Amino acid sequence: MNNLLEIKEKIYYAKKIINELLTLVNNYSATAAINFITTIGSTFSTYNNKIEYIKSHNHSNITIDIFFKNKKSSTSSSNTKLKELIKIIHNLVAITKYLSPDNAHDLADLKQLAISKIPNLNLFNPYELTSNKCVDILNLVEQSAKKYSKLINSTYGYFNYCYTIRTFGNSYGMLQSYAYSCYQMYCQVIAKNNNSMERDYYYTINSDFNKLEPYNIVGEKAAYRAIQRLNSNMIKTKQYPVIFLSEVATELFYYLAKAINGYNVYKKSTFLIEKFKKIIFPSWLNIIERPNIPYELGSTPFDREGVKTNDIFIIKNGVLNTWLLDSYSSRKLNLNNNGHAGGIYNWYITNSNINFSDLLRLMYDGILVTELMGHEVNINNGNYSKGVFGFLIKNGRISYPVSGITIAGNLSDMFSNIGSISNDIELRSNIKCGSLLINNMNIAGL
Repeated sequence: MNNLLEIKEKIYYAKKIINELLTLVNNYSATAAINFITTIGSTFSTYNNKIEYIKSHNHSNITIDIFFKNKKSSTSSSNTKLKELIKIIHNLVAITKYLSPDNAHDLADLKQLAISKIPNLNLFNPYELTSNKCVDILNLVEQSAKKYSKLINSTYGYFNYCYTIRTFGNSYGMLQSYAYSCYQMYCQVIAKNNNSMERDYYYTINSDFNKLEPYNIVGEKAAYRAIQRLNSNMIKTKQYPVIFLSEVATELFYYLAKAINGYNVYKKSTFLIEKFKKIIFPSWLNIIERPNIPYELGSTPFDREGVKTNDIFIIKNGVLNTWLLDSYSSRKLNLNNNGHAGGIYNWYITNSNINFSDLLRLMYDGILVTELMGHEVNINNGNYSKGVFGFLIKNGRISYPVSGITIAGNLSDMFSNIGSISNDIELRSNIKCGSLLINNMNIAGL
């Protein structure tokens, strides 16, 4: 595949379709915002060094938002042929005219759009990969896991690469496009001894193939993690200090993002509704969002509505500094749109400049959480309850693995009771956070 040539052809086609549709919408005296997404790539799966499947994908999806006198209708389609899309536009406009008006329904404000030249964030990093090479990579990953220990019973490998082209246009004259790449290598293993059998995994992901972690590291880390889980025990029900390992600590901040999403705020369906511009974290904690960092998978020059993305403090000195707003929610709340149609970008959470071993010693006795299970989190009131796997910590050292336990609390208390964050930053997520100590939580066990 000639990556650059195919990408250019896809961009040309998307822009042509969008221009045709916008002209048609204008003829109906309406306005529109159109997102055209195309993804090209392949997925490879192996089990015990045998190919399970190889799948190639080359598909497109178009999302169309029509506005007419503060009325809005939307649809999406995987059929991107102009003839079919013209029918869709005709039907959408006809439907829109019969909907109830809402003063918040309109295109994003012209002055906020990324109409001028967008920055090159080096998100598209093509790499020539054949099917044989991808399968060879997975074989090496699995072999590394098996060689790590005789306790490894079986292995599973997964490799995926994709190139995505995103094109956006609207009736204000914006028409922008950019491409980004994503490569992921994953290994899951089952470890077994006379008394126990456990599974665990490890993965690496990046926009640049050359920046993936080496295959042997992926396999060995998966094997090490599974072996560490063997012969787990339950513990007594009581309150413990808890450390969330960096890769699971990120999940806490996704709940923060959900709680401060503009839609939840204007509907008053968030436990943080009364906390705007108030302290919700320790005063040393900051979260800054940086959407324009080169190579990062969480980067984008504009949001789903074409609004330019900019650096913003989410939390400043422990204070909730902003809601996450798109054009609709910002109008509902009479606040400025800050470009969050479609989600969050790269979040950087400050740490206490201590390493992970220091964090364990700081906690001294407690629970290290390495896996979270279930979805029992209520954004309306902040109640939090999860099944966990982890390790009992005694005297600042890992004692033994623990399972069959539940951790519970309230997100407001959890946020305010963060005691420290170490500098072992989770780099695979768009939330860049180290392992996180919460001073006290309820643990249900024996």
